[in-house]
Amino acid sequence: MRLWLLIYVFFLSACTTSSEAETHRDSLYETFQEFRSLVVEDYTLATEAMISDEYVARTRQAQENMPQELRSPYFENLAKKIQTEHSHFEKMGTSEGCLTINGLDDQKRPKSLSLYYIKENGKWVFDSIMVAGHQTVNDYYNQAMCPDLE
Repeated sequence: MRLWLLIYVFFLSACTTSSEAETHRDSLYETFQEFRSLVVEDYTLATEAMISDEYVARTRQAQENMPQELRSPYFENLAKKIQTEHSHFEKMGTSEGCLTINGLDDQKRPKSLSLYYIKENGKWVFDSIMVAGHQTVNDYYNQAMCPDLE
């Protein structure tokens, strides 16, 4: 009887651990790194799973209003915005957070990419972004900066 009880307790704890691992990420930075990989492999899945529904809709509308020759895979380009990372900072609350990544773009210019994250359907998704150019790497942000939401 005790053996069955131990097996049952072990099974329940394994299920709980597995469920927590699937829904919890340690940081917004890890979430963004996962987005970077996924958007190259499966653009549609990445936009549906890791970006807020409202931000995807706003971006699609903006793309539709552009001439065809100016349209691009916006979120894939966003994932490649910083080519060489130097630092990152984040701040998280229970339902929103901000991530800032400092580094060089593809032309070796210093930039900061800031993302505003919200919880949507129990997972972190980004809802707004801001890209800032800097004169030198000494001008990088030294804390997480939330994009202006106005």
